[in-house]
Amino acid sequence: MSAARRVCFDISLVLVFLSAGAVASESNIKVLRFVNGTSAEISVSGHASAVRVGETIGEWTLMELSRIESGSEFAVLEDFTSQTGHLLVIDREGVRLDMPKSAESTSDSSRLYLGHTLAEIKNSSTDLLGDEILSRPGDPDYDEIAGVLPPIRRMPTYSFVGMPDTMDKVGFTYGGRSPDFDPAPYYAPILGIREKGKVLDGLVGGYLPILRFVYPEPGENWTEMIAFAPPRISNGNDRIQPVWYRVVRVESGRMKWMQCIDSYHPFPPRTEYDAKLFYRDLVAVSDFWKGRLAEGLKIHVPDERVENMALFGLVREMMTRVNDYPKYGAVDKDYAGSEHDGFPDTFTVDTTAMIEWGLLEAAGRYIENYFGKFVRDDGSILYRGPETGQYGRMLTVVAEFVNYGGDPEIVLRQRSRIDGVTKLLLGLREKAKQLPREKAAYGMIAGWSEADASLDPDPPRYMQPYFSNSTEAARGFHDLGEVWVRLGEKR
Repeated sequence: MSAARRVCFDISLVLVFLSAGAVASESNIKVLRFVNGTSAEISVSGHASAVRVGETIGEWTLMELSRIESGSEFAVLEDFTSQTGHLLVIDREGVRLDMPKSAESTSDSSRLYLGHTLAEIKNSSTDLLGDEILSRPGDPDYDEIAGVLPPIRRMPTYSFVGMPDTMDKVGFTYGGRSPDFDPAPYYAPILGIREKGKVLDGLVGGYLPILRFVYPEPGENWTEMIAFAPPRISNGNDRIQPVWYRVVRVESGRMKWMQCIDSYHPFPPRTEYDAKLFYRDLVAVSDFWKGRLAEGLKIHVPDERVENMALFGLVREMMTRVNDYPKYGAVDKDYAGSEHDGFPDTFTVDTTAMIEWGLLEAAGRYIENYFGKFVRDDGSILYRGPETGQYGRMLTVVAEFVNYGGDPEIVLRQRSRIDGVTKLLLGLREKAKQLPREKAAYGMIAGWSEADASLDPDPPRYMQPYFSNSTEAARGFHDLGEVWVRLGEKR
């Protein structure tokens, strides 16, 4: 079986998207008339009815009537007849947003390890699970893959939300508790459901960073919390990230009550929050991320969940950053601290992803930021140590940016720093050529392959001729050299 097939199935990412659901077909739903701030006349499949907020029309509950900042009115409908329904934003034209809700179990499945023991897997000389799955006819089945490995629950930061223009990224522990908010005070049984590992995990809107936690109970009863970071800043304070939380109680397939909370539990003088503002920001966050991805390529694959996983990864990269400054981590001090921003992979991996998806404007900003803020004129970087192969990879990334249609002026503005990296590699190459020709390491670039070598009691012992140091440099010279020639001829 090919390595490519193995790579496609990252268990930890698949889980969130399994129940994303197909796009709702209710394109014939629309608002006929907004009566007042709490009621509207809505048509569903040609049947019109006046509905107040909190009431239902068919399977749809009218959650709220609101308006975007430009003044356009909209209504929010939601389906609570199943734990994986849809949230619709509708206006007089019809469905403006169709946001499917996913909900995946975080409990151990009956298909765990495909019936093998953990000891069998650890002691196997081959990839026991991978070989067994890929040896079957056809492509691997998503539902089967989801139950093969135990879900990851014991993580300091289970998930997070944030926006690119704030320094703050708000982390969540398992079950939906953030440093500022816990849904349990609104419904006490949430604590027990969380402790038993029975929480369902998902998203709202396919790939959008709108987290969803479902706390199931017997029958058609459950409590749900969704959380997202809106594209706004409070009090002009970019060190604090606002977060909306919405807690909904569902009994017998019907909403019983709802609470919307802006960032913190209510306390005087803010004893309640306006749900209209919650839904206005929900529309805004959808528009924001769709706008950020609008320039990128569009893919069509048999299973939409694959597309959602890819787009969610791009969004997570963008929301991790602070403006255009890279972040190696999002929340925890280990790796989220600014001392790790210069880690070379934050440039090479992130920028490559943007280039390959056609997000060239973002890639150009990343190039200007990294070479402008983290690379010195001599090619050294503002970090505790290099992965020497990444120097060559940096040159390849710059070349790919131009080859894919990026603005060459960006590269020319950073030429002194790019030349610094090139000269650094050439210097290491010349040093390697001073070795006797009969040495296997003759001409091979020696250097750290891991920045963590700086923390070893004897860092120089890691200055070795790792194969990737030279192969990455050779490719970087070739790729960027062709770009320089082409730009030189044009100029």
